[in-house]
This record gives sequence, structure tokens and C-alpha cells, in this order.
Amino acid sequence: MSDKLLHIVDGKFETFHHANTFAREKTNGGPERVRIGPRGGQRYLFAHLANILGPSYKLLYLLHTSRTNATLGRYKSPWLDETQLKTFLDRFAQFITEDARHDLWLLGGGGDGQIVWDRHDIIFAYGPVEKYVSHLEAAGFREGWPTAPDVHAHCYNEEWDESERAILKYFDWQRTDLRPEDEQVRPQE
Repeated sequence: MSDKLLHIVDGKFETFHHANTFAREKTNGGPERVRIGPRGGQRYLFAHLANILGPSYKLLYLLHTSRTNATLGRYKSPWLDETQLKTFLDRFAQFITEDARHDLWLLGGGGDGQIVWDRHDIIFAYGPVEKYVSHLEAAGFREGWPTAPDVHAHCYNEEWDESERAILKYFDWQRTDLRPEDEQVRPQE
């Protein structure tokens, strides 16, 4: 298993995990959402939240860092049914879980809700907030503020390079350029 996110403990980098917490939050001028920090099982949580929304689904794969010289961008899938989404997640969820070169967004319910799985393993769920919260509480999550540590490192693991190539060939994606807020912040040199 590869590390996705590291933080400093006793002067050394160690794998970072969230604590199965969630918080409701109001976005700036936008809808309420649920901010979720799962300790593990992001793939299953993402799929369960998608299931709450129901089909049809559209994915937005944001490749903000490439180890294979792939074109960075926002890759939008065609509309998908439940089987197509499950097949995609079965194929690529471990890559998304264990590597920080990307974010994955899902539009579900034919456009009624959205789920964002970001490079810090925080999941943002928009739409039926009460249903999400009920699901999280039933799964043992507790209220708290999930966030990445101030000092952390993103891991881009060589063993996932072939998956980066494969995910970009998986659909007939519609690619657009990254927006400034999508780009990975690089340290000043």
C-alpha cells in the first residue's frame, strides 16, 4: 500500500489518516455541504454517498500533477449508470486512494448533488445533507472538523504511473484546462 499524504510526527514524516469525522459547513455564497474526513475506506464511502444521490452520474477527474507527462486538466466523463460507475471505481479507486496527483468529483442524481474526493482525502458532499449525515452517524463517524495538517507532503507514487495512463484512456473524456484553484501549490524555490 502506498502513502498518499504524509505529516510530521516527532520530527519524521508518517502516513496521515483522518479520524472519521464530519462537519456541516456553509460555502461562501453557496449551498451547505458536509465535509468528511474518513480514516480509510474512501472508495466505499464515495460509492455509498453516490448511491444516496442515485444515477445518472458524471465524473470530473482533475489531474493536477503528472508523473507521466500527461496533459494536466479537468477530464469530464460522459453520463454513467450505476454499473459503469462501479466498474470505474473497482478499476481506479485504489489508485485514487493511494496517490495525490488528482481529485475526483462526481455529479449524481442527474445533477441534483455532487461529491468531491480531494487530494487530502477529504470528501465534500453537496445535496441531501441530512441523508449524508444520517449515513455517516450510522457508520460511526462523529462530528469534528476534518482538515489536512498544516505541514504535509503529497505523494506521487511511481507504482501508479500506469494507472495514470490508463485512467486517461478509460473514457472519451472531454478535457478542459485546470482552473487556478485546481492547481497544486508548489513550494517557493
